Amino acid sequence: MGNLKKFDRANPMPYKDMMDIDKYALALLSGLTKRVGEYYDGYEFFRGFREIYNFCAIDMSNRYLDILKDRLYIYPVDSREGRSGRTALSHILRSLMTMLAPILPFTMEEVFQKHYAAEPETMKESVHLQKWSDTPAEWDNPEIFKKFDDIMNMRDTVLKGLEVLRFAGTIGNPMDAKVTVKPANVEQKKLLEEYKDQLRYFFIVSQVFIADEIKQPTAEENGFAVLAEPADGAKCGRCWNFSTHVGEDADHPALCERCAPVVKSMPAAE
Repeated sequence: MGNLKKFDRANPMPYKDMMDIDKYALALLSGLTKRVGEYYDGYEFFRGFREIYNFCAIDMSNRYLDILKDRLYIYPVDSREGRSGRTALSHILRSLMTMLAPILPFTMEEVFQKHYAAEPETMKESVHLQKWSDTPAEWDNPEIFKKFDDIMNMRDTVLKGLEVLRFAGTIGNPMDAKVTVKPANVEQKKLLEEYKDQLRYFFIVSQVFIADEIKQPTAEENGFAVLAEPADGAKCGRCWNFSTHVGEDADHPALCERCAPVVKSMPAAE
């Protein structure tokens, strides 16, 4: 809700233009909506609640929102990165509000009155008068779901490798590290190469390298190996990621190559 404060819900980003990780979140939401709808139709509210709880705790908090928070902080609201993430959050909020209304009636009524009651197309007295809405068919995206389900499994292994460094006191948080990953097979390597520029954000580290062999991995599962080491370069004063490019921008010597252009684009303070 906090990140949607300046988001224009009447002008969401079209699905086809959204980033793949945000499409994955909507694929998860699509599956959740179908399952919860079936349980509610059968008056099995406790099963619906369990599905919603797991979605919030695992799919959202432990994974998607953990990855998304960096992007929401770094990029402007009207950038592609900002709009894509907030479009997904807007859809998720509205669906969760509807699904949770029978379970948390007063809290969801507050959400509705705060965010939706004043909109002409949803001018109703209460969230409890809203119709149940199924998700668009395009959100049910098996290809995106399969890709990111595999990436999230790899991410779990990366986190185990990072714990070795954290336990040894070598790093304080994941962004203090870089990881080298060895794919288990050709398909996994192809997937990693496809998203190689975004892997560091998915794994929440400063650098990711793909290798064909790792002699002494810090973690390994099902043929996928990870070597976690301290990151190269210096820490950016804005995003806290380490980068070898910190200091290259004369106007903003404490910022990395990603943050410096964003800060330059911001309007000057009056």
